[in-house]
Amino acid sequence: MRGVMAKEKSIIIIGAGIAGLSAGYYGSINGFKVTILEKAEKAGGQCTSWKHEDYTINGCIHWLVGSGPGNKMYELWKELGAIHGTEMVNHDRFAHFENVEGEDVILFCDPDKLKAHLLGLAPEEKRFIHSFTRAIRVLKESHNFHPNGKEQSFSNIWANLGQSFKGFYVYREILKWARYSCGDIAKKIENPYLKTLFFGLGKDMPIIAILFTLGWMNNQQAGYPVGGSGHFTAKIVDKFLASGGAIQYQAPVKEILVRNDCAKGIILEDGRKLYADYVVSAADGYTTIYHMLQGKYKNKKIDRYYLSFPLFKPVLFASFGINYPFKGLEGTALGRSFPLDNPLKAGTTVHNRLSVQIYNFDPTLAPEGKTLITSMIETDYEYWKALAKDQDKYKKEKGRFLMDLLERLTARFPAIMGKVEMMDLATPITYENYTGVYKGSYEGWRLTKDTFMKKMKKKLPGLENFYMAGQWVEPGGGLPPSAMSGKRVIQMICKQEKQKFIPSLPSVATTNDFQKVIVEHN
Repeated sequence: MRGVMAKEKSIIIIGAGIAGLSAGYYGSINGFKVTILEKAEKAGGQCTSWKHEDYTINGCIHWLVGSGPGNKMYELWKELGAIHGTEMVNHDRFAHFENVEGEDVILFCDPDKLKAHLLGLAPEEKRFIHSFTRAIRVLKESHNFHPNGKEQSFSNIWANLGQSFKGFYVYREILKWARYSCGDIAKKIENPYLKTLFFGLGKDMPIIAILFTLGWMNNQQAGYPVGGSGHFTAKIVDKFLASGGAIQYQAPVKEILVRNDCAKGIILEDGRKLYADYVVSAADGYTTIYHMLQGKYKNKKIDRYYLSFPLFKPVLFASFGINYPFKGLEGTALGRSFPLDNPLKAGTTVHNRLSVQIYNFDPTLAPEGKTLITSMIETDYEYWKALAKDQDKYKKEKGRFLMDLLERLTARFPAIMGKVEMMDLATPITYENYTGVYKGSYEGWRLTKDTFMKKMKKKLPGLENFYMAGQWVEPGGGLPPSAMSGKRVIQMICKQEKQKFIPSLPSVATTNDFQKVIVEHN
C-alpha cells in the first residue's frame, strides 16, 4: 500500500546514494511515481562495497549513528529498512594510536575507562581530562539529538535545544565545547600523548562532534553493521523497490530540463529526455549547479561556498586481502594508527603515521581465516588528475604506491609477509569517475567548528520544483545527514502539494512490477 494522492505525480531523482534512496523511498510511499537515475552500475554512491577476488572491500561505513535504540536516527534507519536483521559490532575503542613517545594512546568510548587511561598517561592534565570525560558522560544522555521527521542537525542545534536536550548541564557542555576544534585542544595541551591524540582526530574536526560520537558509541548507538556498506545499501534499495520505485543504472544525467524557471525533467548523456513534475538532485553539487543547470540558478552565496568552503581532503583508499586472521587484535571504530620509520609519500603529501582498519571483526568481508585491511590516506587531487591524463603513468604510480604502502604494513605486521593475496587502490580520480564528486572530495564540505553551524538551502534561487539533497547541502557529510536530507526534501514536496507526509507504512508492500519510465528520444 502506498500513500494516496488526488493525481499521481512523478519525481526524478539524480543519484542513488543514501540521500537519493532515502528521498526515493519516502517519495514512493507518499504516492509519487519515483525514478532514480544512477550514473554507476549499482546504487550507494560513496556508501558502497566492491568485490576484488575473494574479498569484499568495505568502502564507507566505519560506524553508523543510530545503529541501536535510544537515538532518533535509529527510527529513520528502521523506516528505510537499513538495519533490520543486521548484526552490529559495538567497539569499546574509538581510536588507537600506537607508540606515541613509546606509549599507546587509546580513545576509549567509556568515559570512566578513558579517564583512567588518560590520567595514567598525563596526570598533569588532570583538570582537562576530568572536564573532557564529564562532557561525554553528560552528552551521552542526549538521545534525541537526531531528528525523527523534522530537520535538525548541528547547523540548527541552538534553535532546537528545548526539544533535543534535557537540562541545563547539557546546554552548558555544548556552550563550553562547541567553539573548539580538536586542533585547538591539542595546542592548549602540553602533554605529547594527548597532543598526538587530538591532532590525530583531525585538527579542524569540532571537538563537540567527537564528544557526541563517543557518547553514542558508549550507549551502543553507533556500531558497525556487519557486512559493511554494500550490505547496508542493498537493504535500502530492496525497501525502495518494494515500495514501487524504479532505478535506472548507467544513466548519467547531462542536463536538467527547465521551462519558465521550473524543472521539468532531465536529459541523459545519451540524449534521452525524461519528464517529471519534480526533479531532485542527490548528485554532486558542483556538477548539478554549474553543469546540469549551466550556472543559471545560483547567487553569490552559492559561489562563495564552492570557492572558499573547505572540503574533505581527497584520499587514496587502499585495500589488502591477507591470509592471516589477526586473532586477539582489538578492533576500533576509526582504526589503528602507528608511526612510520620511513615516511610514506601519497602524491605530494608526506605521512609520518599510517592509520589502518583491520576487519578481523567482520568475517563476511574475507574467506575464513583471512582478513581485509583498508587504509584511507590523504592526498592531493591535482596530482592524480594530471597523472590520469597518461593512463600508463597513472597505473604505474598506483602500483608503486601500493608496494610502498605494503612495505610499511609488513614492517608493522611482519606476520603478513608472503600472505598478501589481494591489493586494490582507489584514487581521487576513481571517486570522481564513479560519482562525479567535486575535486574527489569523498565527503563534501569538511566539518569544522565554523561550518558545522552552517545551514544550506535545498532549493536554488529562482528555480521551482527542484530540490537538492545529500552531502553538498549538509556540511560535514556522512550517512545520517544524507538520509535526513532525502527525507526532508519529500516533506517539502508534500507541503507544496498540500498533502500530509507519511513517514512509514504499517507493512512493506512487495511487487515485481517495478515502474517503467516514459522516454522521449531526440
